[in-house]
Amino acid sequence: MIKNIKILDCTLRDGGYINNWHFGYDNIKKIINNLIDANIEIVECGYLTNKTISDLDSSKFANIMDMSKLIPKTRKKAKFVCMINFGEYDIDDIPNNNANLIYGIRVAFHRKDFREAVEFSRKLKEKNYEIFLQPMLTLNYDDSELLELINLANAIVPNAFYIVDSFGNMNQEQMTRLFYLIHHNLNSSISIGFHSHNNLQLSYANSLHLLNLDCNRNLIIDSSIMGMGRGAGNLNTELFIKYLNADWNKSYDEWPLLKIIDEVLNKIYLEHYWGYSLPYYISAVNNCHPNYAMYLDNKQTLTIQEINKIIQSIPIEYKSSYNKVIIEDLYIKFLSKYIDDSRTIEYMQKILKNKDILVLAPGRSLISDKHKIMQYIAKNNPYIFSVNFIPENINVNCLFITNIKRFHEMDFHKINIENIICTSNVEVSHFTKKKIINYANYLNKEADISDNAGFIILNFLKQIGMKKVSVAGFDGYNVEIDNNYYKKDLKNAVDVERKLSMNRQMHTALNELSNNFEIKFLTKSIYKTIE
Repeated sequence: MIKNIKILDCTLRDGGYINNWHFGYDNIKKIINNLIDANIEIVECGYLTNKTISDLDSSKFANIMDMSKLIPKTRKKAKFVCMINFGEYDIDDIPNNNANLIYGIRVAFHRKDFREAVEFSRKLKEKNYEIFLQPMLTLNYDDSELLELINLANAIVPNAFYIVDSFGNMNQEQMTRLFYLIHHNLNSSISIGFHSHNNLQLSYANSLHLLNLDCNRNLIIDSSIMGMGRGAGNLNTELFIKYLNADWNKSYDEWPLLKIIDEVLNKIYLEHYWGYSLPYYISAVNNCHPNYAMYLDNKQTLTIQEINKIIQSIPIEYKSSYNKVIIEDLYIKFLSKYIDDSRTIEYMQKILKNKDILVLAPGRSLISDKHKIMQYIAKNNPYIFSVNFIPENINVNCLFITNIKRFHEMDFHKINIENIICTSNVEVSHFTKKKIINYANYLNKEADISDNAGFIILNFLKQIGMKKVSVAGFDGYNVEIDNNYYKKDLKNAVDVERKLSMNRQMHTALNELSNNFEIKFLTKSIYKTIE
């Protein structure tokens, strides 16, 4: 049977992908101290990277000295480590560990870099650090590469050699094969570690399976409190130690971890959700980086089947490492189905000639400023567009649709609208009432707002020769999700930082669009007031 099982908690490192590592100084100390009290053997304090500056509120560190200041003198049996992504830190900037600054360093590396990463690790060991080798996407190594890596590891004798399930798509058969290949060729003094992601909800099951494999090998299992981590998260520390206490005679205390959840992580979870979702499922089954699926899902314009089609079209050489340029290009190409929209343009020019134009977006100001909107309509008798929604109690002349998901949510049997315009990415061949305009002609150059429906319709109106337009419900993205839309069933989740970025980009885009094109806001808008 297995001689020894240790838990390595990576909340402050892997969990940091959720909140940009900004836990706050007091919370970092609280997490560390409670992990010590819970008798966790190895505590990962965060990332060491040259790509940051010192910030006491962050668990991303510019140097080891800053990290070591967070480690209390009373450590019980806990060992403290950090992670370096190979290539992000110069070996010469790492001091000798004579002062016992931290116990060890985890070196994460891609397959293409494994030889250089082991040499980097050898130099770290010479500086008196325990080494944990983390070959990301271990499943992607062929046997000859993995055996070469194991032989290189045997030459430097790290503390641990890991199986890393980066995309959370490893099954038990694959794990068993990898484990025994490593076990039978790895120096017996080296622990085997397992780091998993929970995209297919297999972290707990795979960890149990690993413990019960028939061998005599020290094991390290990675986990995080509340499963906090990138994508669908990680194995839950508080759940797994309960099992280890019951079935492996361990003596962890779960209550300090529950205290962290109650006092720290629940608040983060409310603002930055992590856990199982369809995009993480799609990324796992396609063996690709989860950020691709999240990018597409955040667009809120695609069905899950369309997301899957785009993910499947990613060239294999780009699947393991996220490349924003690649996914932006694939997204636009997927939606940009060229059509000749000259007849639609000519038709709308005739319809709109000498008319006031009002464009409605689904912001909450449609409720708060309804009286002002209705006054404008009564006075000016405008031609009214609504964008990706059907407003209640306001009769519109034209429904403007850029979003296939929104299209499928609408009940067209209950409305009688004069015109329906769809951008060419909205493929609904059975719907004969629509008029089509060429999607690619009206996009914004900024990736995050390239397909913003409000921008698209205003750009369309400007390009067909309109000189002015009034808008309502163009509120901008509020950090409180319930304050973004006039109906709750229209809301979607976008992280806070991205909302603020999109507001700034839309402010700039609308300012540029307003050259020789007057945009009058009838209702309050962040797009108008932001600096």
